[in-house]
Amino acid sequence: MRLRIQPRFCLILIGCMLLIFSVSFLLSGRDLRAGAARLEAAQAECAAMEAELETLRDQLAYTETDDYVVRVARDELGMVMPGEIRYIRGN
Repeated sequence: MRLRIQPRFCLILIGCMLLIFSVSFLLSGRDLRAGAARLEAAQAECAAMEAELETLRDQLAYTETDDYVVRVARDELGMVMPGEIRYIRGN
């Protein structure tokens, strides 16, 4: 006696497999979109950090100039150049 497979069983089996593959495909697509969003956010953060790094490099380069030394000496240390007179205004 041979086992005979009914056409209805084949259709049910194919339908179940199709459902499983469809769900798997949708979940993979969702994960892919979430990964792409995280990548885009990381790239934006990287670009912002690079811009901040460039600003800091510019500030560092400015601190090595004579103009910076003169400004700090005048503004923060209250020093004057030789031959200058310092005036202090009252409140």
